[in-house]
Amino acid sequence: MSQNRQSLSRDPYKWKIEANPAVAGRTTPMLMQIIKISKTPSRFSKKTHILPPQNHVPMIVSTTQQFVFVHIFKTAGTSVKRAIRRYAMPGWQESANSVLKRIGVAQFGPRSRGDHMTASELIGEMELREFNRLFSFAFVRNPWDWELSHYRYICREKQHPSWSQVSSLGGFADYIRWRCDGRFQSQQSFLLHDQKLVVDFVGRFENLESDFKFVCDRIGIQSRLPRLNRTRRSGRIGIFGAGSKKAESTIVDEGPVYRKHYDDTTRQLVQETYADDIQRFGYSF
Repeated sequence: MSQNRQSLSRDPYKWKIEANPAVAGRTTPMLMQIIKISKTPSRFSKKTHILPPQNHVPMIVSTTQQFVFVHIFKTAGTSVKRAIRRYAMPGWQESANSVLKRIGVAQFGPRSRGDHMTASELIGEMELREFNRLFSFAFVRNPWDWELSHYRYICREKQHPSWSQVSSLGGFADYIRWRCDGRFQSQQSFLLHDQKLVVDFVGRFENLESDFKFVCDRIGIQSRLPRLNRTRRSGRIGIFGAGSKKAESTIVDEGPVYRKHYDDTTRQLVQETYADDIQRFGYSF
């Protein structure tokens, strides 16, 4: 075996790359070191942030483009963060990600913050003056549609902390009763600080494309939304969990399809529980 071949055999990560024509000749020594270390995140995560699996992207704050995105769950926030994350990280990391993605290892991500931090929590971390200096934005969703989407997401993801509890319920109606019994978190709670709305722009999930374009124009970027983390939709729901055929139904467009899943009782429960959201954002059943 030649000396060159021997050195490659001691370096399995480099050997994997050079053996792959798709990435051969495109990997610098610095990037090779990054790839090796990314295989052992415990040695690397203190200084550089590696994206976790399954489309998780930390909270986005960009000091270069002067914006902060407040991510309310189940409002297409994962897609929004994927579209804008490169503006919250050094350019060389985004370039490196194209290679890291090809070889199937963890990619760089923005500075690690909580995935669904409220505006008030962010202000506690960065101070109110800094928060107000940035253009802040978020997206909200019709509360009835939001709860249906949340229910389906929990049933699909066994890793969700509420999966065991929710999957043991009798169906969506039981979930709404369980959820509205003191376990809810309003959408406006993500946007308030000292009981005041502090987020500059609140877009709607229902107008996602046009409202996201407004945000891009406002902060001076060009980006498109990927379709990630979408909840699968079907004409009926019942008792189901991750991996069931009911959960793997055909994807259909978002819209008033949620109405058929409510009866008078569950409709009223959401109406009362999310009264503040419904009034503030102008939603109706």
